[in-house]
Amino acid sequence: MSHFTVMVIGDNSKEQLAPFDESIKEIDKKIFIDKEEEFQEEWNKNTIEVPDWYPSFYETVTSNQLKELIDKKIVALNNIFDFGGMRIKEGARIAVRISEKPKDIVFAKIRNYKAKEKSIYDIEIEFIESPAKKLLQDKYENFEDFVKQFHGYSNRDEIQNKYGYWENPNAHWDWYQLGGRFKDSLRLKPEYIHQGTQGTSSLVFPKESKIGYTDSALKKHIDFKKMNQENFDRAEEAYNKFEEAYKKDKELKTFNPYFDYGVENISDKKDEFIPEDKIAYIKRNASFYTFAVIKDGKWYERGEMGWWGAVSNEQPISEWIEQFNKMLEEIPEDTLISIYDCHI
Repeated sequence: MSHFTVMVIGDNSKEQLAPFDESIKEIDKKIFIDKEEEFQEEWNKNTIEVPDWYPSFYETVTSNQLKELIDKKIVALNNIFDFGGMRIKEGARIAVRISEKPKDIVFAKIRNYKAKEKSIYDIEIEFIESPAKKLLQDKYENFEDFVKQFHGYSNRDEIQNKYGYWENPNAHWDWYQLGGRFKDSLRLKPEYIHQGTQGTSSLVFPKESKIGYTDSALKKHIDFKKMNQENFDRAEEAYNKFEEAYKKDKELKTFNPYFDYGVENISDKKDEFIPEDKIAYIKRNASFYTFAVIKDGKWYERGEMGWWGAVSNEQPISEWIEQFNKMLEEIPEDTLISIYDCHI
């Protein structure tokens, strides 16, 4: 699942957010996603093989070192990021991806681990034999049992009499909070430091409220110039730290450029890393912008947010920043601006 920022322009933020609720209750605002034919095809053709272990038991770990170390019985992996579902515990069996191909995996179990910081681990794994596999019709008693256990559907939909689900075609969030992980995104001008509305902090990544910062305020009270300068300074410092780390380890064995510093790979080759230059990095990180904007009840976004922060149909960041700033400039000074942490 993913968190992302949404700027709501104008009053009645909750009313503006409501139409984009994933779990919207009104049936006439939903469409039915029919999965019956898809499930039948899987079952009848017997083309899917499933491990004896329940599929959700597997988690994928990626590492640039694995191709070199795959011949060893036991290997150490550094800076493994726990997304929440990964079972970082001794004895846990995991599927380890050794290339970009989804099926190019080996199996291992965790021998021991050490937590470095929140959600970051060094782990030692031992490679084991691949589990035995069975065809779907050998594993499950019947089609209904397969759908229930493999896909998680207890019964067919009462209205459509088919396996499937109802969804809001305009869904963009399943919950949100003012501030959240992005608390204090707005800096107030010195004369207005006691204005605005403070949101709530994320339970996972708590932040203390800072004087002079807020999550909702009138445009005329917000110091965008100072905000951009702060972003510039942080971006410059982060890239300088990346350069220091990269000079010492160009094979990326001790750090991840994107997760640790937000530096993107501009190479077209999957097995090659070429960092974006400093100017591009700072330009991308120095400007204030959010992932999406709601204005006059309409949703505008740079791309479509999905699982684990994956974005599709994404336009170049430079274009989105240009559109965002143009929209921001056109907003009247007395307009309320609110920054929400949305989750999908």
